[in-house]
Amino acid sequence: MKKSTKITYIWHRVLMAIVFIIGALGTILNKDESIKAEYLFISVQSGMFLIVSFLPNFLKKLDIDIPDFLYIIFIFFCLAHFFCGEILGFFVKIKWWDSALHTFSGMLIALLSFSLINLLNKNSENFKLNIGFATLFAFSLTVAIGVIWEIIEFSSDLWFGSNMQRAYVSTMNGRGEPLLGQAALADTMKDLILDALGAAVVCIICIIAVRKKKIKVEDLSLIKKKKNDNDEKANKPEEQIEEKTSKKDKKTKSKKTKQEKNLNSQAKGQLEDFQTQNTEKTETENSEVQETKELKKEPVEKESAKVLETQTGDNKE
Repeated sequence: MKKSTKITYIWHRVLMAIVFIIGALGTILNKDESIKAEYLFISVQSGMFLIVSFLPNFLKKLDIDIPDFLYIIFIFFCLAHFFCGEILGFFVKIKWWDSALHTFSGMLIALLSFSLINLLNKNSENFKLNIGFATLFAFSLTVAIGVIWEIIEFSSDLWFGSNMQRAYVSTMNGRGEPLLGQAALADTMKDLILDALGAAVVCIICIIAVRKKKIKVEDLSLIKKKKNDNDEKANKPEEQIEEKTSKKDKKTKSKKTKQEKNLNSQAKGQLEDFQTQNTEKTETENSEVQETKELKKEPVEKESAKVLETQTGDNKE
């Protein structure tokens, strides 16, 4: 998170805390039940937004990376709904204010749903997300959250005497006469339709992006898990892994060839040494044989000479 975003986020929390304290004090000190209900409603909403603002700190512990613009969107949405809508009365003064917030929130929740399904699918191996399933999940989750919000509005109107569902005539002092028939349900149904419409627009855009522009479903995530060293090794593309394996194979092959060359050179050297030793042995053996032959010849020659001498002597006589 950037320093400027962090400062604005802290100021947002401080402001929510101040409003919560004011609402709690107004609830305790006021005796008028209608004014007490309004202060109680303000303190409950500000407390709810204050608790939700600590959600990113919890997500950071799970190594989930949240971009700065989502913090800014959250602050903008809190100010637009709570301060401008409820406290300054924009929901009564500006007729399209509530409709715009519901449409925008439906689109944002649908985008965050793609991030959620990608985060849940992160640990599963050999499973690729289908864009049809991902959009169905995003649309269904957005509509479900819209229904939960309408339940919260109904509970607020029932317990605190507010007019969030616009089942009564809206006035600056609270709520007026109750509406009858479909008029009492019109605001609730309009909110649900706008939530679904905003989600449908995002889902259609995502389907076109995946089918036409060949974008992966994993690339539709706004929130991503931080990459550790092990995750980076596991999540590298197959081409890089193949390149590494091929490089390793080349290295091992080159090592093997070097070893074979060394072995061949050693074997050749051993053979040459063996051959030289054999030639030296044969030469020494031949020389020894010749010497023995010469030694044998000398006494034979001496004896033959003596025989000749005796024969010549006899002839002379």
